Amino acid sequence: MVTNEERLTEMEQRLADLEAELRARQRPRIRIGGLLREMLPPDVRSHMRNAQRERLLAMRVYLDRAIARVDTTMDDGETL
Repeated sequence: MVTNEERLTEMEQRLADLEAELRARQRPRIRIGGLLREMLPPDVRSHMRNAQRERLLAMRVYLDRAIARVDTTMDDGETL
């Protein structure tokens, strides 16, 4: 008869084997940000960062207007 302790030991070993197999199958991850930092000159990265900021600011304006429309609708007593 197998004891609970023996079962636990066997399960822990099986888990360790599975984790080792998973680590062996995983490919090294490529860090895109690191590649861009190495490949692009600083002024290009700065321009891209500023462009991203402008896109986010434009989205903020859009969201603020959408929120204002919802607030106006709610103030008029309408339901969505």
